[in-house]
Amino acid sequence: MNIGFIGRDDQLREQLQALQGVKAVYALQADQREEYTNLIDLSELLIISDREVPSYELEAWVKPYAGKKLVYLASYQADAAAYGDVELIGRRAGVDVLPPKRTADQIALEIGRRYLLHTITEQGGKILTMVGTLGGSGVTATALKLAEQLALTSRQVKVGVIGFNCCTPGDAFMVYKGSYLNELHTQVDILSAGELIRHMHQHESGFWYLAGNADLTKKYRYPTAAAQHILACAKQAFDVVVVDAGSSVDNNLCLQAVMMADMRIVLTTSQPSALAQWQRQRDVLQLIAPDLSYMMLLNHGRRAGEAKEVADGMRLPSIGWLPHVEGAWQCEGERRLLATSDSAKYAQQLKQFVALIQQRFELTADEPAKWKGWFRKAVRV
Repeated sequence: MNIGFIGRDDQLREQLQALQGVKAVYALQADQREEYTNLIDLSELLIISDREVPSYELEAWVKPYAGKKLVYLASYQADAAAYGDVELIGRRAGVDVLPPKRTADQIALEIGRRYLLHTITEQGGKILTMVGTLGGSGVTATALKLAEQLALTSRQVKVGVIGFNCCTPGDAFMVYKGSYLNELHTQVDILSAGELIRHMHQHESGFWYLAGNADLTKKYRYPTAAAQHILACAKQAFDVVVVDAGSSVDNNLCLQAVMMADMRIVLTTSQPSALAQWQRQRDVLQLIAPDLSYMMLLNHGRRAGEAKEVADGMRLPSIGWLPHVEGAWQCEGERRLLATSDSAKYAQQLKQFVALIQQRFELTADEPAKWKGWFRKAVRV
């Protein structure tokens, strides 16, 4: 396939050229199309950047190319309403519109999937991203507890937790001895999987943890490429990567954790404010990545039926619920993970949740004989 690219992004041009099945990429500026009509005529797919052709000119601009596959890159559309307007214009003009805030390689991968019928197979571990509806909804505690149980019940599986919470490091539930995300700020571009592990804290249960951002002056200084590189290193280093993405869905750390995930879990409580906030978050997430799926996990739940009620209200499928744990504040004060010894219900629900994650990622769980003693102790059987 020959691709015409109306834009000035050399990195995107190179990524497109590297796609399997692409013969040539003809990169032009919008004002050069009369001069290079022959190159556009050779192109079976025409990709147009909104930096070259503004949305109000799009319909007239593409009219001569009605027989081609047409793609519009909506990189400048900053809110859901504006993007929705551009999508409407695109549909009327017969143009596919790609969402904003994508890197060159993400755009190229999407082009390959849609128009070259590429099957995307990524090497490395699986990423599970957890996003909270509100700060304090329990994302960090739940992510760490999930990692602990995966490490204890699937000992052949290497588990890592990456703190991508831009607002807090998430180091309250252990005596943390690793580096913090912000301390890697100057070396992210050259970070390797092995170096990432050396910066992380190994918990006694076996999982590894990189605490999140501890410097609020850097919360908006993580560019897309840097966030992606950290997660790519984590995928190389671990079989399962649990990402604590916090609740700031307008921050690039959270967005990249969502976009690179193999599974996304929205952790919420049943508070009306949490459910209302999800509707606001959803608008942002739909703008950036409208095709992604999420599952809901209810935290501090009171009964089994409540999870379905909350999930129905959020219009998400439920993956389960976790009850409130008495003494959670004490665990934080003593810098240790949530203890389930006084909550048989929590241990039971957590076990079910862990089993679902193991099934989802096809992880081999240890034989019950190898770990049932721990579980019996936890629930005081």
